[in-house]
Amino acid sequence: MSWRAPAFLHDVVGEAPEPRELVIVGLVGIGVASLLLAGEPVHELGLASWLLAWLLVADIAAGCVANFTRSTNDYYAARPGHRRVFLAIHVHLLVLGWLLGELGASVVGLWVYVIVGAAIVNALAGRPRQVFVAGVVLALGLVAVLLAPLSPTMRGAAALFLVKVAYAFAVDHHAQARGDPRGSHGSR
Repeated sequence: MSWRAPAFLHDVVGEAPEPRELVIVGLVGIGVASLLLAGEPVHELGLASWLLAWLLVADIAAGCVANFTRSTNDYYAARPGHRRVFLAIHVHLLVLGWLLGELGASVVGLWVYVIVGAAIVNALAGRPRQVFVAGVVLALGLVAVLLAPLSPTMRGAAALFLVKVAYAFAVDHHAQARGDPRGSHGSR
């Protein structure tokens, strides 16, 4: 069973998301943001900054899951221009770094790595090596996140941002299910 999402939500959940998946996406976003920001003192950040940081982390975490759904995947697979806009507007990591007082070379470097890596993976749409290259980008990026001098909150958010953008979003995970002969898992 699916739900026909209103047009303003298509870029977030696709056109016909499954309600059960939407619930899980929401719970992951809420749960992860709450866990990662539990150790960030509201009184030091200020309530507005803490809430904005919470929203950014919730969006990153929810996107990790939402971008694997067939609805979101197929929506972007049919709209390559929307994929490029999606990549261009994903400055979450930079804003979060600024809010948490950690906007430095590590955060900027990780953000550049994720965006460039995702652009490369996205450019391989329809090619059999897309998933492999995405796996390489993901593995190397995770090592970079682990080695970066960041707080646990920022490190967790950076790892999730990497998964969300460079792997969950940039890869067309459902090409074969759509019968796309150029599917990223097929041969060519």
